[in-house]
Amino acid sequence: LYTGEDPLVPARAFMLAPQAPPPHVPSGLELLTVPGKCLAGPPFTAYVNALRRALTQGINPASIDVLHLQHLAFGGTPALIRALPARPRIALVHGTDLLFAEAHRDQMRVLQETARLADAIVVPTGAMADRLLQLAPTMERRKIEKIPWGVPDHLLTTPPPRPARRPTGHLRLLYAGRLTAEKGIEALLRAMPALSDSLG
Repeated sequence: LYTGEDPLVPARAFMLAPQAPPPHVPSGLELLTVPGKCLAGPPFTAYVNALRRALTQGINPASIDVLHLQHLAFGGTPALIRALPARPRIALVHGTDLLFAEAHRDQMRVLQETARLADAIVVPTGAMADRLLQLAPTMERRKIEKIPWGVPDHLLTTPPPRPARRPTGHLRLLYAGRLTAEKGIEALLRAMPALSDSLG
């Protein structure tokens, strides 16, 4: 979307430089070397300030029309907002934003501040919008735009009828998403042997 020889959206795209040099960096993607990435306490404030300084040095504000805030939490969001305080902001909500805000006071503060300062907030599901409103109850509901990605809600709540097919003896599973504890992958893996046995 933002990088490569002919990006769909002309942009300045940044990411933090990893500890080990990446094997390939797409053209148009700039790496920022800002140490101290963390989640909480005075080190988090220092990290956000260092990231803001790095962004301010690398960005000409006159060349930026809109900020795409990839998260409602974490360090990059407050750093971008402070580096470019007068630009319109579109924020995306991810499950990690909500989970980390619930677990870390500083991330809750960042999420609430971002929800207040964003001009539009994109959520993939109604449930995530509800959770966001619980965490940031003073934010304006009108800012929220639901744009589904992945499996649409209606296919989960009212799945289409399954076509009849002959059992193959093999269990087929499609898993989409990160392999993180809160997604319940351990329970799914524990159930797999029993499900496979029932098919055989």
